[in-house]
Amino acid sequence: MPQMSTDKNTPLMGTDMKKLCKNLCLSVAKNLCLSVANSFGGKMKNRIIYLASAILLLTSLSYAISPNAGSSVVSPFEIGITARQSGVGEAFTGYYDCNSILYNPASLAMLDKEYFTVTHEKWIVGSSQSYFSMGLPFNWGFVSAGIVYFNQGEIELRNNWTYSGERKRVSDLGAVLGYGGRFHKYLALGANVKFLYYNWADYTATGFAADIGAFMPSYTLPYGIGDLHAGLVVQNIGTKVRVRDVAFDQPLTPKLGFSVNFPKVSVFDFLFLGDASYPIYDAGFRANLGLEVGIYDYFALRAGYRIGYDVSQSALTLGGGLKYKSFQFDYAMINYDFAGLTHRFTLCMALNEMKPVGPFRVLDRKLDDANAKLDKLAQDVTDLKMSIEDVKGLIKTSLRTAIDMFYIKHFLNVNFPFDSYKIPKSEYWKIDEAVRVINAYYPDIVVVLEGHTDIAGTNPYNQTLSERRANAVKDYMISKGMSADKLLLRAKGETYPLTLEHGPGKTGVENRRVIFVVTE
Repeated sequence: MPQMSTDKNTPLMGTDMKKLCKNLCLSVAKNLCLSVANSFGGKMKNRIIYLASAILLLTSLSYAISPNAGSSVVSPFEIGITARQSGVGEAFTGYYDCNSILYNPASLAMLDKEYFTVTHEKWIVGSSQSYFSMGLPFNWGFVSAGIVYFNQGEIELRNNWTYSGERKRVSDLGAVLGYGGRFHKYLALGANVKFLYYNWADYTATGFAADIGAFMPSYTLPYGIGDLHAGLVVQNIGTKVRVRDVAFDQPLTPKLGFSVNFPKVSVFDFLFLGDASYPIYDAGFRANLGLEVGIYDYFALRAGYRIGYDVSQSALTLGGGLKYKSFQFDYAMINYDFAGLTHRFTLCMALNEMKPVGPFRVLDRKLDDANAKLDKLAQDVTDLKMSIEDVKGLIKTSLRTAIDMFYIKHFLNVNFPFDSYKIPKSEYWKIDEAVRVINAYYPDIVVVLEGHTDIAGTNPYNQTLSERRANAVKDYMISKGMSADKLLLRAKGETYPLTLEHGPGKTGVENRRVIFVVTE
């Protein structure tokens, strides 16, 4: 075990202990990759470049003003904690899950369930590490908090390099509070605040640090290659940690990462991850690569490879996972040359149903070409099969018809309150009239009920809400005598807004709708 001197003029930590701490400081990423910015256009590209420049400037200044460059203390958050991330070589800057707070706070914005997670790790030379955290979604983003306790065992005390016969415990404690919010269709931002407490054989020290990050949500790659995520984070921007007469810098580390979800092949899902880093006070480029293979949405196998770390640290990592309902259990195994196998176990539990996380979820002010074409298609066109009186009735009841060479669509605006699938009393007469028209002109064909929402809230939440709205209309139509086998549901979520307005009250009510699609 490492030895400690109690002589005032002797450094608190021996050279071997200090080197070990530095070598175990697992951080990632030096530079920005402008290829991420190139996937955007115009103003959005400039915002990405400005953000990257600000982060690089901040890290450069932190390095320039430090009188102790090259001497940093290991943080309890720097050693790999959770099993899933460790299984893929800790290449997690460009992805997200319930432990995102440890790797990139901006990716917290992608979470939409309350969760609780707990991790325990049997680490080297009789030491262990425990961690738990909780997270909550709000309308303006996602907040998470966690605590990690790192028990490093006992060390021998020395006086003037002579063994004193005493052994005392060494431990670290860290607390973190993080926030992530989505401010654009392709940009989420986040930040962490950390409190650090060190107890090294009754010598104590405290410190504060911050992480700032950016995250690009799913971007569909051309030719059906897959969905790309990208992340940038600068970790451990903070105060020096002073123990006795020794001052240590925080392990300041910029990290850049990406991940690609490849299309599903049979029962298999493939996720490839990569990270790059250049720790400011621990010179040397580092890179992490990882692969996760999901099977039947219940199992996962993982492998990772780390490049540029000290030879005493394992290059290869392995792991696996099991998911059942709201529970996810993960395991990882890493072999250290100087200590043998280490094991990590993580359990993540989703506590409640999905909640909306907005209004910052999707604030892109431009409709894509597909939406523009849909708006054009939705213009009022007269169904030639109907009489003039029928057309007048359709105009009266707000039933609009659009025709192309393949099908006839009837758009009936049955509107709903914000975040609700209860049909207002003022909308029932529209459904009554729709039942009459469908029975009169299309008695023998299937009618599709399309549910829609506005853009507030997460994609999964809006998908569920749109389905519930369509179900509500279906149930009412059945009560009016229509056969259930003639009604087909289609949940469109937020994918086809008529306008970009959203919010409580009447704002954006035109988007919160169910329409009828009658095909021949």
